[in-house]
Amino acid sequence: MGSQFNTEGMLDMYIYENSRLVERIQELVLENKDSKSFDPDTVNEIFRAMHTIKGSSGMMMLDGITEVSHRLEDIFYYIRESHITSLDTEELASHVMDALDYIKSEMDKLTEGREADGRAVRLVEELDAYLNSVKSVCKGNEETDNAAEKKSDTSVSNAPARFYIAPVKSASGSFYRIDVKFKADTKMANVYAYKAIYALRVIAEDMRYIPENIISDESTAATILSEGFRIYLRATADVEKIEKTINDSSYEVESVTIEKIRADEFAGVREGLATARFSPGDYVIPNTRSGNERGHISDKPIRMERTSYISVEVNKMNALMDICGQLGTVEEELIGLIRGRVESGDDICSSVKKVRETYNAMLDVVIRMRMVPLTGLFLKMNRVIFDVTRKLHREAELVIQGEDIEVDKNIIEHISDPLMHMLRNCVDHGIEPANERIAAGKDPKGTVILSAEDRDDSLYICVADDGRGLDREAILKKALEKGLIESEAAGREYSDEEAYMLVTLPGFSTNEEVTEYSGRGVGMDVVVHNLAEIGGSLRIESELGKGTTMWMVIPLSGDNDKRRSIDEQ
Repeated sequence: MGSQFNTEGMLDMYIYENSRLVERIQELVLENKDSKSFDPDTVNEIFRAMHTIKGSSGMMMLDGITEVSHRLEDIFYYIRESHITSLDTEELASHVMDALDYIKSEMDKLTEGREADGRAVRLVEELDAYLNSVKSVCKGNEETDNAAEKKSDTSVSNAPARFYIAPVKSASGSFYRIDVKFKADTKMANVYAYKAIYALRVIAEDMRYIPENIISDESTAATILSEGFRIYLRATADVEKIEKTINDSSYEVESVTIEKIRADEFAGVREGLATARFSPGDYVIPNTRSGNERGHISDKPIRMERTSYISVEVNKMNALMDICGQLGTVEEELIGLIRGRVESGDDICSSVKKVRETYNAMLDVVIRMRMVPLTGLFLKMNRVIFDVTRKLHREAELVIQGEDIEVDKNIIEHISDPLMHMLRNCVDHGIEPANERIAAGKDPKGTVILSAEDRDDSLYICVADDGRGLDREAILKKALEKGLIESEAAGREYSDEEAYMLVTLPGFSTNEEVTEYSGRGVGMDVVVHNLAEIGGSLRIESELGKGTTMWMVIPLSGDNDKRRSIDEQ
């Protein structure tokens, strides 16, 4: 790929789209990790998401991500086609999380302008070994296994060629020949052709296009402008849907011509392109260079500014558009008044009042647009519990409540790390090993509750566990050793809440042994620091042997203050 080929916009889209897919896969896996097996809808959704990640990563020539996502796709393809009804879902979840961690770390490198050069050899070997182990368990059902093996090769390391872009959902799909013409002055027409293909991936069940190497060969831009861009598509969508999808992909599209074709014609095109260039389903663009010479998305890393996105409901955008229209009308009225067309002072005051009311209405909509539900953040905490319990060999269930409450995105960003530290502490310091819980008359599996409520102009986020609770005397003893209190007598004057708050001081830890999650005295001080930045505070309640409850209290009056300051002017 030429060194001057600019893929920043494509890379930004790639990272955004695939980050959302990774989060969705993680959410699905964590929801099902304690069940006997993943339900068919979940398996199919994960399979389709991994296929999309693999395809777009292949387009961007990100070999590591493509290879890892291909292996995960193989696993879920086999599970789906073999109709496996009993599976060690915790082991499966563990492998999926390891793969997602790799993908996320590589995408983080891209965001920072670095090369996605992480080696995935060991991870790929582990995924291959896992799939082989699943296959060996299923060998007893020969009929089921043979049906699955029709498309999944027994040698996992040699990825099977698959002639599709997305998994075929229906046998009733139609076949189309599509000719896309771009505007004559379009720069980098190959990039816009790629955007059309990328948009079609959602509805495509099988797809080919000419020219093929639209990303790796910049000269295809001239070919596309002179000869057009042809797509062969199999899909259940109708002509109108296909045309709209292509037109919506870019303003540079001048015309779209769609014609239905026979299945045998499509098959001939598919086979011809596949044998000439690449194995469909593996890489959408070919590897035109070998070994280390293979081109990547950029020859010289460009540091990207991290872009922050908010998904906004359409009705909120419509409301904002309506208000903008009202502002335009009031502006015209004021201009007319100022020019002396109307000489009444009352009319001017009335118009100014309209401006103020319209501005306040617009401010309300903008504030609501910044509001996002806690759902995404709370569901991510499932991963924290999953990782900590797995590594510390504890059993705990996370119960989520009040996740539908909407808060400003700034609050989400500030409480993400504190929540992570608090939940880790719940498992590491609070939830006892299963044998201790049984001896204490408790359920062997602990419970951690993450809840939120909006009251008294404040957001209350609660993290509670039914673990061993905080030991007041042990905390005071450690505080005395570290010189945080002057004497045992001074410690006795502390209320329970004051004693518990000592654990939030920098460097404080009651763990004698340093582990991955505790012992260094880092964690709870981060909670207090982040909350202080948004005017929040932390409260701790605990009962020895019963559990601990921590409250993050965050004032929500800032938006009201903005409105009041405007009205008082």
